[in-house]
Amino acid sequence: MKGRTLLLTLLVIVSFTACDSGGVPAPPLPGTVHMLSPNGGEVWRVDKVKMIRWEVIGQTSPRNIVELVSASDGQIWGMGTGSVTNPELSWQVGYDEYSNRIDIPKEGKQFRMRVRDTEALKFDDSDTSFTILPKKK
Repeated sequence: MKGRTLLLTLLVIVSFTACDSGGVPAPPLPGTVHMLSPNGGEVWRVDKVKMIRWEVIGQTSPRNIVELVSASDGQIWGMGTGSVTNPELSWQVGYDEYSNRIDIPKEGKQFRMRVRDTEALKFDDSDTSFTILPKKK
């Protein structure tokens, strides 16, 4: 019985110590991100180069991820990453971060742009949808 009590005591001490010394995940950083452009209502054409801009308020992850989100079905394409010290990204409209073409129907398509910190704890979308049209012929 003495051996079992010692083992149980050790398990309780080890469990308590693990929680005290970092067993609990770090709290999220107190800052946030806010999408500035596009923020809704814009009409952009495929193959044009546009700037995606956002602001970082407070402390967030060192890098932010930018994503294009279809307003109709929620499909997401990665656009790339930017730093908190230079929160903007030059984007060739109609292509993802790997230069893959995004299918845009002839009547255009509605999207929102999303920025999130790399820990994905905080994000912000365009306030309303914007339109991407095919390039002019």
